[in-house]
Amino acid sequence: MKTIKLIYTLGIILLLSGCLNIACFVKKDTKICIDQESKDYCVYDEGSYWIYQDSASHAVDSSVIEYPVTYMFS
Repeated sequence: MKTIKLIYTLGIILLLSGCLNIACFVKKDTKICIDQESKDYCVYDEGSYWIYQDSASHAVDSSVIEYPVTYMFS
């Protein structure tokens, strides 16, 4: 009786571990939909820059986009 219970338990463990292993390899296709108005204000070209002042130290600094990040927009 003990061996049958052990075999049954091992079978369930192998089945569950197989299911969990398969779930790790499911490809998730994520799409982000952004309207055109948001794209006009959020997608910047190469050479865009910002000049800003830190509110705590009042230091002036800048940021420049050297190469744009490309996303797949739909």
